[in-house]
Amino acid sequence: MAWICRLCRLAHDGGEFWDTAGRQWRNVGTDRGAKLHDCRFCNCRAADRTGCRAIMDAAMVARGREPAVAADNGRRRLEPRPRQSQFCCLPCGDHRRGGRTFAVAAFRPRRGGVTMRIGVDGHVLTGKFQGTRTTLGRLLNEVSQRAGAHSLLLYSYSPDEARELLGHRAIAHRQLPPGGAIWRLLLQFPRLFRRDAVDLGVFQYIAPLRGRHMVFIHDLLPLTHPHLFPWRMRLRSRLFFTLSIRRAAMVVAVSDYTGDQIRQRLNIPRERLAVVKNGPSFPQEAYWLPRETGDQRYILAVGRIEPRKNMDLLVRAFRQASLHNVKLVIVGTIDPAFRHAEIEGAGVEIRTDVSDTELQALYRNASLFVFPSSAEGFGLPLLDAVLFGLPTISSDRTAMPEVGGDCAVYFNPDADDAQAVLADLIAGHFALSPIVPPSPEQRCQHHEQFNWGHAAQQFLTAAEAAYDA
Repeated sequence: MAWICRLCRLAHDGGEFWDTAGRQWRNVGTDRGAKLHDCRFCNCRAADRTGCRAIMDAAMVARGREPAVAADNGRRRLEPRPRQSQFCCLPCGDHRRGGRTFAVAAFRPRRGGVTMRIGVDGHVLTGKFQGTRTTLGRLLNEVSQRAGAHSLLLYSYSPDEARELLGHRAIAHRQLPPGGAIWRLLLQFPRLFRRDAVDLGVFQYIAPLRGRHMVFIHDLLPLTHPHLFPWRMRLRSRLFFTLSIRRAAMVVAVSDYTGDQIRQRLNIPRERLAVVKNGPSFPQEAYWLPRETGDQRYILAVGRIEPRKNMDLLVRAFRQASLHNVKLVIVGTIDPAFRHAEIEGAGVEIRTDVSDTELQALYRNASLFVFPSSAEGFGLPLLDAVLFGLPTISSDRTAMPEVGGDCAVYFNPDADDAQAVLADLIAGHFALSPIVPPSPEQRCQHHEQFNWGHAAQQFLTAAEAAYDA
């Protein structure tokens, strides 16, 4: 029988293990000829009785056969075998109380001097654009600068593209084999995390069924607003969101609103829920560049063109306002299932492929920003508009008042008179009742509340709590 460290997969030299059959402690250096080696990560032998810093895996080896050994920089590495049992590595009374050995599900190693290896699912960073690409990329940039002794491993389909996107940060990039979501979550990530000795996995919405994970939940809208989504997505979200949230070591919400929804609907205890609020889409200096001079006035709206975003409501209100010399610019990807013909026409311009530089210029020189969405888990375009100092009209649903604060004028997009109210606000802004833009002081306060530096620190705090839980 060979005993292998769970953290680094290297066997230990000396010490004792708990023999559940004999109900006694045995010395692994003499019992059954077990050969163990020093552990370079968990420092097991230095642990005191207040808490064991490692857990031993029992790997069953057939009698008369040597355990599988692989080279590891001149050291012998014992390869773990399937169906392992897990035990405490030191005879500390806390873990063998009552003659029992606690399983890993009940006991995790304390951090002590041990650093974490954090594995991040980064498949959204490459290939087809997804909404979480911006937030995950900006968060990882900041986390990599504050991780200290912790190691970050990013798994993506194109490590070179991900490295180019994030810059040359202190992040180890790993190749993610091709495959669909089910294959990736059920088989690939458990195998990759085991190979790379990852202590904590980080996923968006849905996590594997094995391992210790943090799950980012950007919204629960398919559960809270089912009428806005197709039935397949509702069913998939209800099943997999719920399963991932319930078994996650730590659930991360991007707003207080989303966190409250998670607690209310799934009864998640507060110690397993952290709120890590998003920061802005662009670097801080981009929000303070001067406006360009020009006579063209336009209303800006940013967001995916789909029913939930209410772009059709905005277009109807814009036309009802009957503005002269003002156009409406909508920036966003068009949902294939959405009939966007009715939002096209005179005075309305739709832009789908816009670079960050172009989008910043559109924000900076807009006369008015409108965000009419029915439901959002956060509302990143609204935050950007406030930080750019734009006069802003926003929906008052879900998380948007939390993000906009007192820097926007709100209306109810679900009310019967929503179109008339929005048309009056738009017409008034270009007439006798202009909407007051946020002051420099308000913009600074907003940046203090929503920035990626704070988000990165909150992320690391939540990761350490998940690891120590």
